[in-house]
Amino acid sequence: MDPEDLRADLKSEVILIVMEKPAEMVLSLYNEKKLEFYAIRIMLTQIKSNTSPFYKKYRVHRQHSEIDERRT
Repeated sequence: MDPEDLRADLKSEVILIVMEKPAEMVLSLYNEKKLEFYAIRIMLTQIKSNTSPFYKKYRVHRQHSEIDERRT
């Protein structure tokens, strides 16, 4: 994912989303060896959706910062 400096933030956001799910669901996904796929789907959704928490927290803020920098 680009920009590269947002990768750690994306990882943190995905971990937070998974941790907010019911423990039974996470354990079931883990036991069925589907947790990794589930996390990847969350990651892709966070990257592609302009209504995702990741987009709202990091991408919009970054875009505004870049616009402000160009104005000065």
